[in-house]
Amino acid sequence: MRYLAWLDVARVQASIREHRQIVAALAGRSAVAYERAICTHLEGGKGDYQRIFPVGDDGRTAERHWSDRGPRTRGAARRKEGSHA
Repeated sequence: MRYLAWLDVARVQASIREHRQIVAALAGRSAVAYERAICTHLEGGKGDYQRIFPVGDDGRTAERHWSDRGPRTRGAARRKEGSHA
């Protein structure tokens, strides 16, 4: 899931900002800032999951949508291509 989420450059940049906010809150020993930063970061991850694996009106995930897109991991892609790197 992380690999798919990180194909989006804007999401990568947002995640880096979120981690910096978490570290700054810890360094400043601010429980309030930490809680806010960690909640923001966790919501981003939840949003990634919901964006990548949406649930339709029928309550079923879009697994069929993703299954026809090929390998989901770099390792699977490498194996498919025959690369040993």
